[in-house]
Amino acid sequence: MQFCYGAYDNTNTSSSGTATIAITNASVYEYDEPAASGTTAPTMPVTNTTPEAPPYSPPTALIGDNVELTSSYGCQTIQASTPPAVAASGYLQLVLTVAYSATAWANAYPEATLSLGRVTTTYTP
Repeated sequence: MQFCYGAYDNTNTSSSGTATIAITNASVYEYDEPAASGTTAPTMPVTNTTPEAPPYSPPTALIGDNVELTSSYGCQTIQASTPPAVAASGYLQLVLTVAYSATAWANAYPEATLSLGRVTTTYTP
């Protein structure tokens, strides 16, 4: 899988406050979508945020890659050592772990921005 990103620290050169943002991990999960039933309770997603409603099955981890992409831009390819089997009915999810740190200046913390561009993958049944 390949994704393009832009990480910018938004630090004002006239201030003493600094910020850094970095992508520290990129993982790919597969979800299979069964027939809709509407009777399954929401499940906690991999990202440990607000529970999501079904119909997706628990995810299967396909790729997990430690990366260190900081205050820059470009495209990154992540891949498993052997290509994982992907179900034709499956959906892929890219999960990025992002680290942010900053030092205050005048009681305010500078911002940092992370933007994502193209996300692509090649699938061969």
